Amino acid sequence: MIFILIGYSDTPQENKLMLKLSGGISRLTGTDYEAVTDGWDHLNKISTEAAGGISTSERDSFDWGWEMAGEIVFTLSSQFSLYGGVGYLTEKFTNKRMSTIEGVTTGSSGIDFKAKAIPVTAGIYYYLPVSAISRISIGAGAGYYFTSFSSSSYRENNTPYRQDTDRAGSGGDFGFHGGVAFEYDLSKNVALIIEGFGRYAKISGFEGSSSQRDTNNERSSTDGTYYTHESLVWTNEWLTRVSISVEPPSGEGIRNARDYEIDFSGFTVRIGLKIKMF
Repeated sequence: MIFILIGYSDTPQENKLMLKLSGGISRLTGTDYEAVTDGWDHLNKISTEAAGGISTSERDSFDWGWEMAGEIVFTLSSQFSLYGGVGYLTEKFTNKRMSTIEGVTTGSSGIDFKAKAIPVTAGIYYYLPVSAISRISIGAGAGYYFTSFSSSSYRENNTPYRQDTDRAGSGGDFGFHGGVAFEYDLSKNVALIIEGFGRYAKISGFEGSSSQRDTNNERSSTDGTYYTHESLVWTNEWLTRVSISVEPPSGEGIRNARDYEIDFSGFTVRIGLKIKMF
């Protein structure tokens, strides 16, 4: 999504416009849904063990993601370039838990969560020559992250009873990035780029919908804004919850309500090509 380098040229007038394509992996901070999952795991463990059972949980965390990016770079001089680009960043996490009492499964639940962002970015690069065919670039910029998420969760027991919940939302906010890269000319018109950069991008303001259905043929749906808050639960603890409503949640047993957030901040490593256009 953001590109932290691009071509230095000894003859910038010959490379005024360039195309950069790259892809790689990102280490991300996370989403409020993971804190919600931690809370449910905790409560499930307490209630199951109180009944003499065992609670197990499997988790695939929201921490590593894939991304791709494309960028148009305009050379100002042998040392500076401006760029504008668009990217695609996606990440997901899953969690499944199960309660077993005397070898019999009494209940299970889980969630599949996926988030994606399309950042539209712009910034500047500064180049330091290493040799006649290689250079280091230092870059910084900002972008707007068009972001969406979706989740499917369920809970069931051996009565049998099952409830499914589907949630989806979209939002956006600005982010900032900066980093360094190494560029090596493969030919007169193509250069290999290896880059690393840091990103700050906390996205909030998600609007969307939530729908619920169960085996009793009961259905409900809600539209509104997604919020994160803490709820006082039966163990007399405050645990994180995500809800959707028109107004921020309030009242007895609720505190610290704020906009729901997905944090794409982290570190990215990408590899790509820079191609001379004009």
